[in-house]
Amino acid sequence: MRKYHRYGEDFKLKVVADYVEDRVSLRELSRRHGIGRNLILLWAGKYEPRKLAEKRSRRKLFLDYERKIAELEGVVTLLTMELELLRQRSYPTQQAPSANL
Repeated sequence: MRKYHRYGEDFKLKVVADYVEDRVSLRELSRRHGIGRNLILLWAGKYEPRKLAEKRSRRKLFLDYERKIAELEGVVTLLTMELELLRQRSYPTQQAPSANL
């Protein structure tokens, strides 16, 4: 008897997006993932193009946020180094008085 496999929505959306946007042929998708072509077509009919567009826009927004966070982390690093240099200049280390008095 054949076992059934449940696929997550993210996986389905990725496969459908590859198919709908002509990145990969239906035959290649079927072979690559070990799923029937009819199942891919069923998923393609089920998931509206709007849902795929929303998924892509959320992904783009996420990548934009990651880029901005990396940029801000770089700024924080530079400011921290600058602050440390300013502190060293403001409070020079005091040397012990010489014993030759």
